Amino acid sequence: MLTIELLGISILQSLKRLVIPSGPYKYFLEHTRAYHVLDSFDILILVPYFAILIILAIFGLHRYQLVYLYLKNKKRPGIPARFEQLPVVTIQLPIFNEMFVIERLIESVARMNYPRELLEIQVLDD
Repeated sequence: MLTIELLGISILQSLKRLVIPSGPYKYFLEHTRAYHVLDSFDILILVPYFAILIILAIFGLHRYQLVYLYLKNKKRPGIPARFEQLPVVTIQLPIFNEMFVIERLIESVARMNYPRELLEIQVLDD
């Protein structure tokens, strides 16, 4: 019975040493706490600091989630969607003082492999 009590006391003392500092660190804490009092300026600095720290931590966790999802799904091939009916496509060509390029540009767009009735080409100038 006495050995169990001694064992319990020794465990409590070792836990006390872990929680309560000793040596030079204890001296530092005692003297620092004696001369420093948390005032309103400290709070004005610490509150935004920890708010920004929390926001950055959430942002970092979100990035970890994105990397995890990428690594989880990178081997799955995407199945290309098939249209029942092809949509109307509008191609806009913004042109500004391009008199030497315009002819080749329109010809190359007109050669696209897409149904003519569903292709609309707009040439935009100024």
